[in-house]
Amino acid sequence: MPTQQPDSKNQTPDSGQASEVHTDAYVAFLSELKTRIRTAQLRAIHAINTEVILLYWEVGQDILQRQVSEGWGSRVISRLSKDLKREFPDMKGFSTRNLNYIGLTH
Repeated sequence: MPTQQPDSKNQTPDSGQASEVHTDAYVAFLSELKTRIRTAQLRAIHAINTEVILLYWEVGQDILQRQVSEGWGSRVISRLSKDLKREFPDMKGFSTRNLNYIGLTH
């Protein structure tokens, strides 16, 4: 059986899809999509950073409150650091030094 020939130069024999899609309209559409994707990525990063900063502030506030109300000292902060790092190994900011720092900034 002979191979099917494309109907025009813009179609492939098997798919019937346009093989030459680099028209001005396509290039403009691609550029618009890239801009929208990059903008969405930046908004997502900003939202994440805002939430993480708020989290650290709240953790610091909670640590300070516990230090005052329950007399927590450096041993508890060290233990808390180890437990949080074990539970969230990909997150940064839970070192003993940092937990002490965020607790002192309130």
